[in-house]
Amino acid sequence: MNETGYNIVQINGQRISTSPRIDRRPLRGCEVFVGKIPRDCYEDELFPIFQTAGPVHELRLMMMFSGTNRGYAFVMYERLQDARRAVDRLDNLEIRRGHRIGVLPCVNNCRLFVGCFDAEDRSEVQLQQTLRSETEHVVSVSRRSGRSGRWYLLVEYANHRAAAIARRELTPRRTQLFGPRVIVDWEIPVDKRGRKPAALDQRRALKNNYPPVSMVAVGGPGVCGLQQTANVSRLADSRVMRCVWMMELQWKRGG
Repeated sequence: MNETGYNIVQINGQRISTSPRIDRRPLRGCEVFVGKIPRDCYEDELFPIFQTAGPVHELRLMMMFSGTNRGYAFVMYERLQDARRAVDRLDNLEIRRGHRIGVLPCVNNCRLFVGCFDAEDRSEVQLQQTLRSETEHVVSVSRRSGRSGRWYLLVEYANHRAAAIARRELTPRRTQLFGPRVIVDWEIPVDKRGRKPAALDQRRALKNNYPPVSMVAVGGPGVCGLQQTANVSRLADSRVMRCVWMMELQWKRGG
C-alpha cells in the first residue's frame, strides 16, 4: 500500500485506507457498498478494480480477528459521478473466476424514523426530551402526521455516525422507551435503483392506521433494500447479511 500513498489505520475491526490528496470529506452519496468479496481478497486487489471508476478517497475493509476480511467493504469516491459509475460498471463483476462481487450505492443517513404513535400517546415534548436524553448530537426532532390520526417523529443527528449509534441504542429499548408498536429505523432506506419503498411503506402504514411491522427497512451506511418479517425484533439483525441477501435476490431475478 505504500506505493499508493494512502494512509492506513485499523479501528474497531475496520482497516481504513484514506487518500491524503484532499482535506475535506467528499459529498454525501459518494460511497458504495461492496459485498461478496472473497475472504482472502485485500486492498492490493481491490484498489485497482475500484480506481477504474474514478479516484478513490477511502476504502474501509471489514476485518476478522483472524486476519481475513468479513466479505464486505465500503468505498468512498472523491466525486459523486464516480460512485455512480462504480455501481453501473462494477456490480456483478467477476473479480476471480466464478466469483462476482456486488456493488450498491450507500445512503449516508442522518435521520431516524420513530413511530407510529396514536393521537393519545405521550406528548411530542415528552418524546423529544426522551430522545435528547437517551442519544447524543440531536440536531432536530420534527413531528409528521398521517391521515388516520397516527403520527411519527423524524430525528436528525449531526452526522451518520451519531445517527447509527442512536439507532443501535434505541432499537433494543424501543418498547421500554416508546411503546410496544413503535419502530425505530432509518428514515430513507433505498434499493439498488434509488427507490424508497420502506419509507413509503411507513407513510402508507400511517394512512391505513396500522403499524408497519410487515415490511422492515434494512441498511445502515449501505442501505440496500427491503425485507419481509413477522417479528419486529429482527430489526436488530445484521444489516450486512440482509444486504447480501438482497443482492443475491436481485441477481437471481436478473436485476
